[in-house]
Amino acid sequence: VGIYIAGNSRGCRTQTNLSATWVRKQQARGWRLLPITLGPQASCNPHFPRYRDDPRISARSTDQYATAKRQGINQANATVDAAKRYGIAAGSTMFYDLEGFDIGNKRCRESAMWFVSAWSHRIKKLGYRPGMYSSASSGIKAMYAVWHAQPRGFVYPADLWIADWDGRAGTSTRYIPDKPWNPHRRVKQYRGPHKETHGGTTIEIDSNFVDLGRGSYARPVTHCGGVPVSFTSYPALKPRTSSYTPSPIYT
Repeated sequence: VGIYIAGNSRGCRTQTNLSATWVRKQQARGWRLLPITLGPQASCNPHFPRYRDDPRISARSTDQYATAKRQGINQANATVDAAKRYGIAAGSTMFYDLEGFDIGNKRCRESAMWFVSAWSHRIKKLGYRPGMYSSASSGIKAMYAVWHAQPRGFVYPADLWIADWDGRAGTSTRYIPDKPWNPHRRVKQYRGPHKETHGGTTIEIDSNFVDLGRGSYARPVTHCGGVPVSFTSYPALKPRTSSYTPSPIYT
């Protein structure tokens, strides 16, 4: 389940139910959590900023998008602070939610990509794993173009969360090849908002196919010398009888 842990553009800035206790409780129940940050968005996204005091990603290009990069670093710092506060272990993937935008707008596209690069670099430095969520036809397609071009100094997100509502539960999308960010480095949102009922409660959710990492498994139990030492029951101990006869002692 995805949880929004940071970012001023979240639908609910004040997370009254989110706490370290809540995270521990859900993990104890067997849930795997996907932490998400929704902060500054691409400068050409018409739906953001959501609030007046939440800035867009700076599209200033005269300084090689230095402002956008600083914004990415600041968001990474805030994300890791939140992760630690909620007890989310180092090494976990932190996803930045970069909503869909016009990738035909060069400065808007490039500033968004350098923002994600700085975010990814800083998240790694702080001991976590960087990920990016975006629309397959915009942010994901733009990130693949950067990956194909391999510009100097660019840091890529380790994992991708691809929004492509094609109804196919898997990680493939027609917008980028299967080769990059594979295997076990993708999530795909294959169905958009719809209502489902679980445990008597109806909520609106998106459906996702998750293929991240290789999972964690308990190590096989081994016994010293291969001798089993645990039984469901134990027999009663009895004195051992012996036919041994001692030899006479001569003096």
